[in-house]
Amino acid sequence: MQPFPANKPVAMPTGLDERERAFLRQAAEFCRAHVDPACERWEKEEFLPREIFTQAGNVGLMGMLVLPGLGGQGLSFVAYAHVIIELARHYAALALDIATHNSLCLGHILAFGSQAQMQRLVPRLASGEWLAAWALSEPQAGSDCGGMETT
Repeated sequence: MQPFPANKPVAMPTGLDERERAFLRQAAEFCRAHVDPACERWEKEEFLPREIFTQAGNVGLMGMLVLPGLGGQGLSFVAYAHVIIELARHYAALALDIATHNSLCLGHILAFGSQAQMQRLVPRLASGEWLAAWALSEPQAGSDCGGMETT
C-alpha cells in the first residue's frame, strides 16, 4: 500500500508557530519510520498493534491538545488538525484512532472531568500508556446519536 501523497513534499501550513511546525515534522518522521513500513500488513490483518500507540505516545501524539502540565503537547487546535491530516496521509485508520483518543475521549475528560480525574487519568492517556475508547449506544437507538433519549 502506497501512502497517499506522503512521499511528496507539501507546503508547510501557515498559522503555526515554530514549535508546532517542528511537531508536525516530527509526526511525519514518525509515520515514515513506524507507519509506512507496516500499514499494508495492518490493513490486511485488519488490526493495529498496541505498540504503535505506545510509540505514538512516546513522540507526543497521544496528548496533542493536553497542556504540558498534564503531560501533553498543548498544541493549538489548528496545529492538531494539521497533525491528524499528516497521519491520515500515511494511514487513515491510525489517524482516526489517534483523533478519537485525543478529541472525543481526552477532550471530554478535559472539558468535564474533575481535577482529581484529570490528575489521575490524563497523564497516562497523554503518554499512550493507556488508550481511551468512545462508546455510544442505547437499547432503542443503537449507535444513532440523533435517536438517543438520555440527556
